Amino acid sequence: MNWQSFPKLISLEGGRRGPRLMSGPGGASDPLLLNDGRYLRLSINLVLENTTDGYRLKVVKSAFQYQIDKAGDQWIFRYDYLRHAGAQIPPGHLQLRADPVENCLEGGQTLERIHFPTSRVSLESIIRMLIRDFHVPPNASMDIWHPILKDSEHAFFEIARKAVEE
Repeated sequence: MNWQSFPKLISLEGGRRGPRLMSGPGGASDPLLLNDGRYLRLSINLVLENTTDGYRLKVVKSAFQYQIDKAGDQWIFRYDYLRHAGAQIPPGHLQLRADPVENCLEGGQTLERIHFPTSRVSLESIIRMLIRDFHVPPNASMDIWHPILKDSEHAFFEIARKAVEE
């Protein structure tokens, strides 16, 4: 991630315990500028809930979109998670911008409209994929970023709610 582009936690309403949004510095539509000149649109809606272990932030929905342009018209892939998904869309899903193999979809439908079901995806796994598979230069060497992502992702999966389609 570019040092001049940073995620921001925004209070949406309700004071100290109201819902929050983690996004780019200018809000949900303001993506993070990456070191390859492309962008990551990051949007994570959080609520503070009282649990048996005290107050904890819970993700209501999240979206990670890797895109070429700042506006997001030229997106490459998108992961979405909806804690309370409707019947038509899987709670965790991946969308790809790609051309389908000829005649694999009915009526000229495009792959970007298909919601491929997934488990919940961590921000750490998105960062790792961008570095390894899309060759986005990291801000630190692998011996620094790799163990940090590994530990953070392990903690994420210890507490992450796995969505089940209703």
